[in-house]
Amino acid sequence: MKNILLSTILLFTSLSTFAAGTTVRIGAVGETMAFDKTTFEVKAGSDVTVIFKNVSKTLEHNWVLTEPGKDQTVAMEGIKAGGDKGWFAKTADVIAFTKMIKPGGEEKVSFKAPTKPGSYPYICTFPGHSAMMKGTMIVK
Repeated sequence: MKNILLSTILLFTSLSTFAAGTTVRIGAVGETMAFDKTTFEVKAGSDVTVIFKNVSKTLEHNWVLTEPGKDQTVAMEGIKAGGDKGWFAKTADVIAFTKMIKPGGEEKVSFKAPTKPGSYPYICTFPGHSAMMKGTMIVK
């Protein structure tokens, strides 16, 4: 009986730990072109949820996670896509993203972290923002 009870407790503990995943809140910094969180860590292959809040009163922003070294390529593809497409193009270099968010808006995106450890950049693809509005998700 003790073994069954212990096994049940361990199973529920494992399931609740797995279900929890990692939730990260990221916001824009006022009327600047900056994220308030420029780095965070996740476990390889884990469930990740990013809640992005655009606290600006005038600027639109998005949050786009890219493959390593592909942030500027993704930013350029966004510019090519144009304003009608929200300054964003979904390419193979994009891992996860939010739409372009109007001032005061918020969006949540959930995804699986890459299985390969490394540094994965995130940016805003609104024209000119990616040079300063960037950060890194570190996969361990």
